[in-house]
Amino acid sequence: MKYNLNFGSITNFVQGKLWKEKVTQYEGKIVFPYFLYIDDFEINNPLGSHASFQSIAAIYYNFPLMKNNAKLSNIFLAALIKSVDLKEFGNYSSLNILINELNTLEREGLSISTDQGNVHVHFLLGLVLGDNLGLNSILEFSKSFSANYFCRFCKSHKTDTHSLYEEDTSCLRTIDNYLEDVEKMNFSETGIYKESVMNSIYSFHVTKNFCVDVMHDIFEGVCHYDMCHIIKYYVNTIKIFSLTTLNNRKKNFNYGPIEVGNISPEITDLNLSKLHLKMSAREMMTFIHFFSLMIGDLVPEGDEPKHHNLIHYPTVIEHSGPPRHYWCFRFEGKHKELKMYARSTSSRKNITLTLPIWDMLSLSITDFKCYSQIEYMGTIYKRGYYLTKYIEDLCLYEILEILIFNCSSDKVYIIAKQIKIVSHHSHLEAFEVDGNKYIFNECLIFHINEFSGPPINVTKIASGKLMIRPKEYCF
Repeated sequence: MKYNLNFGSITNFVQGKLWKEKVTQYEGKIVFPYFLYIDDFEINNPLGSHASFQSIAAIYYNFPLMKNNAKLSNIFLAALIKSVDLKEFGNYSSLNILINELNTLEREGLSISTDQGNVHVHFLLGLVLGDNLGLNSILEFSKSFSANYFCRFCKSHKTDTHSLYEEDTSCLRTIDNYLEDVEKMNFSETGIYKESVMNSIYSFHVTKNFCVDVMHDIFEGVCHYDMCHIIKYYVNTIKIFSLTTLNNRKKNFNYGPIEVGNISPEITDLNLSKLHLKMSAREMMTFIHFFSLMIGDLVPEGDEPKHHNLIHYPTVIEHSGPPRHYWCFRFEGKHKELKMYARSTSSRKNITLTLPIWDMLSLSITDFKCYSQIEYMGTIYKRGYYLTKYIEDLCLYEILEILIFNCSSDKVYIIAKQIKIVSHHSHLEAFEVDGNKYIFNECLIFHINEFSGPPINVTKIASGKLMIRPKEYCF
């Protein structure tokens, strides 16, 4: 796989500082990065008598590819471990065999046959992914976020984190101060239980695991707290609209065919008082994306309405690239396949062996030469959806047809017509588009990778204007 290693802009993990540092010890050799993800899921009825008894820790791996990275078929099963066994026997006993395999792949590599002949490839662990609790558990950092030193990135005391609004580089964890803390064997002073077994992987160290999870940090965390304060400010403090008005606009908003399945429930006064909205991560993502279009016309222009992990985001992005390439959304989607296999068998004897066998027997999806809807790189493209690309300025296109040549996933083309963009509205952080539709009558054809982001909606706001918000703006 050929990557763009231009370090002027970072669009992929291999363009970040971390990968550049890892490959120095393998100069002259072919090396390939991969990510590991670990998370628990429940295969039984979560409300039944056997709830949590068959909880399983799933470990997946994938590769930070230039394309098709988000497809579930490109997320692979590495191991399944019963959660009770992981808790009873510990990380070392549960993961030791897997780690030995990973070290073999790194040091000895594999000989792979290609059209150009055999090549020898070494595989290096890029990042260990997961939500904060899962990562802190597997890396032996604090499992409680009320502990004195709860952060896996830095040694800031919890009282200091309440006022930190930017990263204090003098407090960052390093290999040297990490080893000093491990030797202290004093969790309350260090936030470390013991040295992580993951450090026995040759190319990996827990202090250099520069990854964050937008799904849990932002859409299941910060957004709930911040949006409650923002809504309370507008509703109760300056009183520019009521909660009823917001709910009515949210309920009747034109989400379009792409986001219509991600509409969140009504917001109540109780939600605001508890500072937690009743929304899933995906519903929150949709709500945040459209919020300015829902109520932007009611907010005076110029009106401007903090969370520890966020101060580390710039450093993480500098080392590992855009967080959307290693967030948990797609990996948690992989759980659905294993849950489906579990429902297909009533046996729970050695379930961690049964599920991988089912996984290996799953079939791939058929490719079509011409169709009105396809799934590409984990994203649905459908006739009538809208796409954007940059030709000096932002351009908008409506999908008319999708073509696949020679049944190849590399030869996917979009037939489209261009729609006029009128202007950019900085207040709404959105673009107004022309309701008269197409600029030119003729059809245009583009390779699917020429577009700058996934399909978006054209939304009619309260004023009657048609607006778009490109998704590539986010993360």
